Amino acid sequence: MLKFFIFIFTIIYFFFIIWQHFVFGFYNIFTLTLFYFILIIFMIEKIFKKKKFLSFKAKQIIIFISFIIFIDIFMNIFDDKKKDNDVSFIGKNLTLKDFTNFEKLNGLGYFLYDGKYNLDISVYKFGKIDEQYSAVYTIKNNRRVMTSEKNTQSCPDTLLLGGSHSFGQALMDELTLQSMLSENGMNVMNFSVPGYGLLKNYLNMRLNYKKLEQCRPKMIIYRFIPDHINRDNGKSFFNPYGSHLRSNEGQFEIINHSKSKFEQFKYSIFLYLPTRFFYYANNPRAEFSIQLIAQSLSKYWFYTDSDISGSLFLLNELKNLWDGFLNQTKLILLIDTSIDHVPKKYLKNIENIKGITVIIAPTEKNFKKWGDKNCQNNRYQTKFIKYETHPTDCFNKYYIKKLKELKLIK
Repeated sequence: MLKFFIFIFTIIYFFFIIWQHFVFGFYNIFTLTLFYFILIIFMIEKIFKKKKFLSFKAKQIIIFISFIIFIDIFMNIFDDKKKDNDVSFIGKNLTLKDFTNFEKLNGLGYFLYDGKYNLDISVYKFGKIDEQYSAVYTIKNNRRVMTSEKNTQSCPDTLLLGGSHSFGQALMDELTLQSMLSENGMNVMNFSVPGYGLLKNYLNMRLNYKKLEQCRPKMIIYRFIPDHINRDNGKSFFNPYGSHLRSNEGQFEIINHSKSKFEQFKYSIFLYLPTRFFYYANNPRAEFSIQLIAQSLSKYWFYTDSDISGSLFLLNELKNLWDGFLNQTKLILLIDTSIDHVPKKYLKNIENIKGITVIIAPTEKNFKKWGDKNCQNNRYQTKFIKYETHPTDCFNKYYIKKLKELKLIK
């Protein structure tokens, strides 16, 4: 009876603290859990065992837990990183839920609705405007299209892959990499969607554009960030109708979560929940003690050898999407992230992919020097938009220049 009562009480309590975290945004789940353990000890000792005084072992445990709580509260008060810098976002901010719907059949997880969508944000810091940005997205057939594009032939010569970076998040059409490629004579089909990794790009192409089997695109450009590895392997945000890669004796297969309730259950318990724990614990606002634990354990969860091999397998499979497809096509990998943050195994094994060209962006410090020289007429001279943390038009201009230097575009 005691075990059953504690179990039910624990379930109710944890639902409560998780609810308050998602509703109010308080990063105090671990601290509240520690307080809960103290409460359970008192309940067991006082109510169920009917002891007048706590046992010596119970006192030791309570002192130890109290010490951790004290350290966490102390660090929370005096850690400058946790202090609010009074930044607020005002305006129409587009989240995925505003222009997406679930896609259950093909493993994409979600797709973009057709239509036009406006983003218009003003960022205030200490009561004054510190940044403003706006964009209009035109969506058709689960991809962003440029309203100014004149070249509309059915067979593209350039396929653009990736997530929000190559989608052009927070940028007007003319400032995106897609538009700049078009201005240089390329007919671009952009399969990039915010939140997608390479797996979703692969499925998106396979689902919607089988007509490409009659085409011979000149280039596939894949804009990579390390989190794509997590997305390919189911270690990202909650996507119950999506898919992930699974390794089976060195071979990889695509697992669609929607195919069975059992697959959804396995994904939720063995992939999403551990990922959610690490995302919470690694957040700068999380408790100091849980951050220490997460930092030591994260390396065993994210970017494992199997995860990296799966994403590289997909990259190598792009040219095999259709029979006889793209024998003359050039595969170009753009790495937006600083090379220090890209798994070394990923960088090393890229060399084994035949016919790939890799362009690695410089560090933000070195890029600023390039931007000051080459983007004087652009709004930004940095790699990423302030607060938005997505590529600037200057960053896109950098890639265009590199592609020209390599004679991949005219």
